[in-house]
Amino acid sequence: MTEQALQRSLKLWTRRLARRKSLLTAAERELDQARAQDVHPRDHLVAKVAMRRDRVDEAQRMIDRRSGQLASLAPDKDGFMDGVERVVLEDAGAHVTGRPKLCWHSTEGSTIEGAITAYRQNRSAPHFTIDPARDRIVQHISVFKAARALEHRPGTPETNRARTVQVEIVGRADHMRQLTPAQLKSLARLARWIERNADVPSTCGVEFVPFPSGVPKRLGGQKWLDYSGHLGHMHVPSNDHEDPGALAIRELLVH
Repeated sequence: MTEQALQRSLKLWTRRLARRKSLLTAAERELDQARAQDVHPRDHLVAKVAMRRDRVDEAQRMIDRRSGQLASLAPDKDGFMDGVERVVLEDAGAHVTGRPKLCWHSTEGSTIEGAITAYRQNRSAPHFTIDPARDRIVQHISVFKAARALEHRPGTPETNRARTVQVEIVGRADHMRQLTPAQLKSLARLARWIERNADVPSTCGVEFVPFPSGVPKRLGGQKWLDYSGHLGHMHVPSNDHEDPGALAIRELLVH
């Protein structure tokens, strides 16, 4: 989103928050009166208060998100995220084609250190490795360069160099659906930075299916190059991995 669009969105959500807080106050007052008068049943009033609290929380999350986006509009000049660890590894050169994407992987291991050892052995580094359980991020490659975590077979569309920012999540694909809200928030913090600094839209047009029971729907040919937004290794053409499984992408996008 442009700065002007972010400013408009922030003003809109600020107005919505004020309205929603007013409606919540009215609902809480109605519930208090019913309790004071010992009016039964009150279940519908309790549900109304809960619903309006959820809507207030949603508006506050959107305000926080837009404020953060506005505060960090200018990309870091070197393509590295400030304030996180760096273990710089081999990149795949310049991006050469495609629209900007954020590709999620899972390491299938339990530590960042184990993942880095594997990257070095296989020359397969992503841009970032994140351990959401510990809220720890390590960056390996500038987002202005291509990573190496995807397979690219001769005669097939570019993968790593198709403006694909790649993030490895510490953990197993069959456990991704079990990430807690706090862990999703950790992933979201990194996602917002990548969106701002690599022009990746905060959208997803694909389905993250369970591992190993799901059947990944890979994007082929020009559809892969034209796609922009969030996706997983399971969606990349000419690759056979199915990670990161059933990542809660919708929740991640709204954090």
